[in-house]
Amino acid sequence: MLRRLTIALLAVAVVLGAYVYPRLGDEVPEPATSIEPARHARVAVFGATGLVGEGVLAATLRDPGVQIVHVVARRRTPELDAAVATGRARLWLHTDYLDYAALAPMLADVDAVYWALGTSTWNVTNEEYSAIHVDYPARFVTAWLAARGAQTPLSFHLVSGGGTSASAWFHWAREKARAEQTLFQLAQGTGLRVVSHRPGGVLREGARARWYSAPLWVLKPIKRAIEPTGIGRAMLEVTARGPQVPSSTILENRDLLRYANGYRVRTGR
Repeated sequence: MLRRLTIALLAVAVVLGAYVYPRLGDEVPEPATSIEPARHARVAVFGATGLVGEGVLAATLRDPGVQIVHVVARRRTPELDAAVATGRARLWLHTDYLDYAALAPMLADVDAVYWALGTSTWNVTNEEYSAIHVDYPARFVTAWLAARGAQTPLSFHLVSGGGTSASAWFHWAREKARAEQTLFQLAQGTGLRVVSHRPGGVLREGARARWYSAPLWVLKPIKRAIEPTGIGRAMLEVTARGPQVPSSTILENRDLLRYANGYRVRTGR
């Protein structure tokens, strides 16, 4: 029964891909007034062992303009070791995300941070969820600004989620909204841009692809889902556009697709 349902949903996806997607088209953002790839020459990725973070890391490693990727993780994985082996990634094993003193050399080096660190509300208590999603990034941004100087042009890109709202019924949605607002406030009056990325459905790709998740691809033609590498491409494009995408900007799934397409058109990747 489940397999027949999957086949039926895949058929719907094919129909949508054939008829709906061409009509919607590949949307792209307004042309950039300037592009500054140097803004993402030295970046850090948090949460690279997760579904989204792995895709973001892959996107940064594919961009020849990215000179070094500092990867902050709790543990080694074969994928992270492979990234380090390219010579363009440095792995920092770190466990205390309320204290960043041990990462001082990294704090002094990076100009853009892609924060995909997080967990499901099913895995932790409400208090732990709040610490991971609000306190961890807030402590990092505070330490980063102290290390680089408040007026240095930097950018911090938070992976939030579709449905995030301060008035939501779900605890996770309220806390992600609180994380956004906390980071926006920390950036006020500084050279730091904080941009929140709110993907809808996150599509499995590459080695993480599973047959049972294939029906979710029906969401992409209607702009409700995106691949992890697409999120990474959108982050790179937003970073390179500098203040053309100002601080406190919230990008919903459709916006992420637009910027990912803009990056692909501009770079050919």
